[in-house]
Amino acid sequence: MKSFYLILLSTLLLGAGCKSDSKESQAEPQSIFVKWQKLVDAGDFAKAKALSTPSTIQWLEEIAEIDADDSTFISNEFTQIQNLSCTIDGDTASCSYQIIEEGEKLSNSIQLVKVKGKWLVDIHDDPEELMDDFFNYQ
Repeated sequence: MKSFYLILLSTLLLGAGCKSDSKESQAEPQSIFVKWQKLVDAGDFAKAKALSTPSTIQWLEEIAEIDADDSTFISNEFTQIQNLSCTIDGDTASCSYQIIEEGEKLSNSIQLVKVKGKWLVDIHDDPEELMDDFFNYQ
């Protein structure tokens, strides 16, 4: 009888461990993007890398360098994401959303890809072009 309880307890613990691991891998692309954006807004690029593809990691590293050179680039404000909607096609999610910037709603989009069961933010923009767009907008 003791061995039955031992096996049952082991099975329950193993199942609980699998559930916590699969929770992140089963997360929707919307929640991964929002989490990633909050980390980027906070300047926590190291944690944001864990939710990023290699091209996005390179992008984050370049943004971190720009931030180190110009402390005014990254603000303490958090992006207000509205109307976030993702369309999933296999292992790719295309998400459109709006942000509020200086009282104006701006439309944007982002792509996520599923790698080894986890959604990752996939950016291919050149940070220099992003900076040019940013400064030309102002």
